[in-house]
Formats: sequence, structure tokens, C-alpha cells
Amino acid sequence: MGISHGPVALRASRELLRTAGAGFHYVEVRCPATELPLDIVGPTNGLIQIDTQLSYVLALRYHSDLPRGVRLVRASEGAVLNPADFEPFRAERYARIPGVTDETLAARYARWSEALVRSNPDWCARVERDGEPAGYVFAEPDEGDGGAMLTLAVASRGSTVPGMAVYAAAACMMRENGARRAHSTFSALNVPALNVHTQLGCRFTNSTLVYLLDMAAAMPS
Repeated sequence: MGISHGPVALRASRELLRTAGAGFHYVEVRCPATELPLDIVGPTNGLIQIDTQLSYVLALRYHSDLPRGVRLVRASEGAVLNPADFEPFRAERYARIPGVTDETLAARYARWSEALVRSNPDWCARVERDGEPAGYVFAEPDEGDGGAMLTLAVASRGSTVPGMAVYAAAACMMRENGARRAHSTFSALNVPALNVHTQLGCRFTNSTLVYLLDMAAAMPS
């Protein structure tokens, strides 16, 4: 998949998009809402909006203690972070691509989470509450500025533990690791995540519109 940033592609002709996207099955265009041209209601060159990503910052000084009954075990402490236990991703924009299944999405997240564990085992952990599996969190430290990115947070398959416990544990883990603030993005379509982030006290900083071009459909018949 090719990826383009900014508003230029929204105005581009179909011919230019076909040339720029040659060799890819799909092209994703990401445009911050603050850069969206005011005279564009929607692109007319085959791009289809599939998502809006919300960016946030979270001050970690208020998240020094784990919620009651919550236990966090890092990968560096021997925790097994099993991708087969991940709850299916229901708000995943790539699920809209023809041919993408729950299995292919699960494989994508398995590869991603395993790479995160290899690179930052202190920042990846299994979360439990009162002995019940709750979920998994994966973060990465920023270089030298006291920040961290919460790269992935996912519930355990079939867990009845509220998502707030998982995200609160992630915040506590990042603070314990020395981060002063956390940041990330998530889909505006994921209303449960939006509610959790609001409860945590996140400050939303930007929104990014995400468009997709099917190169096969864009080719002249």
C-alpha cells in the first residue's frame, strides 16, 4: 500500500494518482483536518474517505497507581503476550479493503506486536484484573523528550474487564518507565476508545482524514 500525506492528492487528477500509485494495489491519503482545503467538499478523483484519526496527548503525572485489582506483567519479566488472545479489531479501517478478513488483520497485528516486544520489552505488558485476563499494551519511548507513544492496546478475547482498566495500566506503565506524557491516535469510529480516552483526561490535538484509492478501480477500462 502506498501512503501520501497532505492535501495535494485530494486535488490531483485521476491520471496523476494512477501514475503516482503505480505498483501499489491501494493508495492511502492522510490529510490533517487543519490542512483540508475549504473549497473541497470531497475529492472527485476516486478517493473515498474511510476513517478519521484522532490525535491526543495525555499527561502521565496523574497516573501513578494501577487501578485496584489490576496487575501488569511486562514482557521483560516473562509475560507471554499471545496475539491469539487479542480481541478482534472491529474499528480497523483496513477491514474495508476487499479480501481482508479477521484472519489477515489478526496476522498483521501479531507481526506488529511481536516486533514491538522485540524492540521494547519493558514497554509491552499483559494486563490482568483480579486474576482475569484483561488485555495487552504496547508502547514505545520517544527519543529524548520524555514522551512515549501508546502504539497498541487491545482487550483479551472474551474479557469482561472494562477497557478503562487496560488503558489506565498502560498509562501507569509508561509513567513508571520515566515518560511524562503519552500520545497516539485512534479511529473516531471507535466510540468505546473515545469514551475511555476522555475519562483518562486526554487532550485531543488534531484530526486526520484518511482516504483510500483502489488502484484497480482507478485504472481506465
